[in-house]
Amino acid sequence: MKAYKNMLATIVGCISSLVVISIGELILGYLFPFPPNIDRYNKAIIAQAMSLMPKAALVLLLVVYAIASLSGGIIATIISGKTKSSPAISVGIVLTLLGVYNTWVLPHPTWFNIINAVLYLPFAYLGYFALKRKADIPAK
Repeated sequence: MKAYKNMLATIVGCISSLVVISIGELILGYLFPFPPNIDRYNKAIIAQAMSLMPKAALVLLLVVYAIASLSGGIIATIISGKTKSSPAISVGIVLTLLGVYNTWVLPHPTWFNIINAVLYLPFAYLGYFALKRKADIPAK
């Protein structure tokens, strides 16, 4: 039963992270829109548009990814019962794999790719660390 609970915690943590990422990217799309009449299916044109994006947009995108990873770690920790870090770590690993895939498919600057690759796991673990159940301290 515990394995199913941890699996459910990981799945729900990942889904909640992806929802946060979607909302954050939607907001950033309004703040930093692509040029009008851009062909979103042409990788070369997307690469050119990405190179013209202000660095602030990419930094804010990394902040969105960090918040999403943290929230996914928190949700996974709550569902799993606050006793093990494995669901939050699993969320961080899944998000890392998805993030690396995203930067492989859509061109990003090198600095963004490096930070993106190491961002998710620490923030997901931080979500666990913030909520983990502390052992009872024996009275002296």
